[in-house]
Parts: sequence; structure tokens; C-alpha cells
Amino acid sequence: MKSLVAKIAGAVIITVAMVGCNNENDEQPMGPRYAFVDEQTVIDVTPQTESFDLECLYLWPINEESMYIQLPMISVDANLSTAVEGEDFIFDKYSDNITLTGHKIRIPVQIIAGRITDEVKIVFVIDEIADRDLPSHTTVILRPAAE
Repeated sequence: MKSLVAKIAGAVIITVAMVGCNNENDEQPMGPRYAFVDEQTVIDVTPQTESFDLECLYLWPINEESMYIQLPMISVDANLSTAVEGEDFIFDKYSDNITLTGHKIRIPVQIIAGRITDEVKIVFVIDEIADRDLPSHTTVILRPAAE
């Protein structure tokens, strides 16, 4: 009986060790990774507010030979957002106005200021190659500015 218990215990230990070693979720993705600068940002929207910059970090070495920096794949989580894309804001992830300063990528997001009469939120998500230790989601709160 002791032999059977020892064999079962050994099999359990080996199985747990193998599962622990093969857990790919614990590893950073290879190559370039991205993260949001902040987990949350509040924008006070006035009638003159036209846009804000969504800020991401490019976590990969940049050298003088880097002629092309791959942009992160970012989407809006419509289920978690209360702002409506195309009505309250316009997110053009392929805009010509995207800038890279150091390792910080700034993507302009246009606001339809006249539509922001109550506080709304936009939840952005990095769809792939997100750094596992830094924010891969960010919430932008659009708040009508007090007059």
C-alpha cells in the first residue's frame, strides 16, 4: 500500500512540475513589447477640446539602424467602454500624426466635445505583444469640464 501511495504522490509531483514549467503565460513575449504609460487618465473636456494623446511604451531597443518601428495593435473594448467610438470619439490607430519620442508612442484620439455632456470612459487594450508586467489596458475618462 505504501508503494502505491508513493507512486501516486510521485506522479502528482511530476505532473505539477511539468505543468509549472510549461506555463507560457509566465513568460514575456519575444521581440518588441508594448504597454500603456498609465492605467487611467482623466480628460476635462471643454467645447474647445479636440483631442488627447493615447500614450504607449515601446519596450525594445531602438538604434540608429531602426528604420521601422512596429506599432502596437490597440483596440477599444466596447463592452467596458461607455463612450461610443465614432460618436463620442474617433480612434485612428493608423493616423499620420502618431509620434515616437524615445520609447513613448503618442497616438492622437479625436474627441467630439459637443457629445460629452456626462462622464464617459474609453477602455483601450493592447491586443498582442503586451508586456505582462506593465499595463495592457488603460481607461480614459472624458469628463465635461466645469464652467
